[in-house]
Amino acid sequence: MEVFTIPHQGQHIFYFPFRHTVILGNAALANLVGQANKGDASALQRLRETLGDKCDDVGVDEPGEHHLCARQQPGQFRPTTVSLLLTEDCTLRCRYCYAHGGKSRQTIPWDMVTGVIDRIFANAASAGQKTMAVNFHGGDPGAVWPLFVRTRDYLRDRERDLGIHVLTSVGSNGVLDPAQRLWLTENIDSATLSVDGPPDIHDSNRILPDGSPSSALVMKTIEHFDQVKFRYAIRSTITAATVSHMDEIAQFLCTNSAARKIQMEPMFPRGRADGGGVRTPDAQDFVDNFRKARKVAAAFGRTLSYSGARLDVLTNIFCKACGDSAVVTPSGDITSCYEIADANDPLSKVFFFGRYDSQTRSFVVDEDRRARLFRLSVLDKPRCQDCFCKWHCAGDCPAKVLHAETAGKQDLPDRCFINRELTKDQLLATLTES
Repeated sequence: MEVFTIPHQGQHIFYFPFRHTVILGNAALANLVGQANKGDASALQRLRETLGDKCDDVGVDEPGEHHLCARQQPGQFRPTTVSLLLTEDCTLRCRYCYAHGGKSRQTIPWDMVTGVIDRIFANAASAGQKTMAVNFHGGDPGAVWPLFVRTRDYLRDRERDLGIHVLTSVGSNGVLDPAQRLWLTENIDSATLSVDGPPDIHDSNRILPDGSPSSALVMKTIEHFDQVKFRYAIRSTITAATVSHMDEIAQFLCTNSAARKIQMEPMFPRGRADGGGVRTPDAQDFVDNFRKARKVAAAFGRTLSYSGARLDVLTNIFCKACGDSAVVTPSGDITSCYEIADANDPLSKVFFFGRYDSQTRSFVVDEDRRARLFRLSVLDKPRCQDCFCKWHCAGDCPAKVLHAETAGKQDLPDRCFINRELTKDQLLATLTES
């Protein structure tokens, strides 16, 4: 019986994650649950009597361990999903960029693009899969538009030859001209668009290379996306200067966009953002203002999310960066995290685990490094074992956790605090609904 007890306003929330059950009880029940979980047979029997019909709901007598309690072992590296970082160049110079977008113009060579794609198709074919996935990222694909188009055309040719459907997605800054907007919505399945809200807020950080504002271009892109009913989500980066405006940001995005899903995340102080004069928000400020923004989004029938609070996800890893991801950089390195894509980044020693070999047109993988990535699961994080977020945030974003541990400075907000507070909100919402 996996159960977490969370004090709340003089009572206790009892959360049974593997049974998706939440109940509210008093201190006596909390004591009884604690004794039963320590193996006290008498307490376990009294707990059965106390819960009555709810015993089955919470899994009091459920035998064995849940499958998430078992460590995943790395199999052969044969990805059927890949993220292509087409370039380090970018059409913006965001002040808080977690990379150095636009500082370098290094672009992935065409023979590497085709070789990686052919390998992913071969993996899908050998696995008997009828679909595979390619995500485009950067930099920004808009900075190398002809390459972006050529790559999609190549994918379509291979789809036709092999009978394997490709799901395509792109992370975009929205700085597109009319022809590019039209092409994207006709050739890509979905997008995540980075937008920070009203022009004065958006343009304070998301600027063009000459320092001019980008919001007008981005809003034209949103207008086109909505006109053709294109599937996209919005991601907003929150700084110390904008955290108090989160409800205003939500209001603007819900009013001026048809996006059903909006995600707000605290700034990640790496790359250009490190020492660039833009500060991360305080954790309590982020929580307080996220709650306000969530109410605004709900009034419009939209979903506002944050990556570390996801009660609907039951997992022992935060994301596929924990061993199962394939992200190919412009230089041919394979990283498991698109936020760690520079070989000079100290964290590349953790997340880089191979290279694309242009001679053999195949992936060369360091299996020891890859095996270590699988140990980034929550099962290997002692500090997480008694936390009720354990099976949801799963130890949080590994890049941000390792940044906090290795940077030698406290420049990130307390994400554990944010995760717990916003996940607790979701538990309370579940109680209210039931």
